Amino acid sequence: MSAKNLQIGSTVHVLNTTLRGRSRRDQWEEWTIVGETSKSWIAFLTALLPSYQRNPESYKNSVIKIPKNFEGSTYSAPSKVGYGISVALTPQAVEDDVWMHYHAHQVRERVMSLHDVDLLRKIAEILGYDAP
Repeated sequence: MSAKNLQIGSTVHVLNTTLRGRSRRDQWEEWTIVGETSKSWIAFLTALLPSYQRNPESYKNSVIKIPKNFEGSTYSAPSKVGYGISVALTPQAVEDDVWMHYHAHQVRERVMSLHDVDLLRKIAEILGYDAP
């Protein structure tokens, strides 16, 4: 999926890492596309949508803009608070992030501790690493 497939009313998910004590999956919040500019989709937190609809101007600093020309399933948006915001355009992108969060470091550790050169060469080949 790409941002070109979005439309007003579409759902995306935004990673909220300030929600401490929750599982990674529960840190992904549902947002709704509420508007657009010529270059971006404008998204707002779905849980607060009724408030936004009553007075959108008072929430203008609480929206996220997603470039319409973005190709991919997860977009890292710049933020006014100094850190990037991850936006998943599909439910599968959320699931992929959750899997990576919980398992990538374990896979990395197991590869680092391999002593089987044939297996390590196969992994290098899969990764496209052309060892001399």
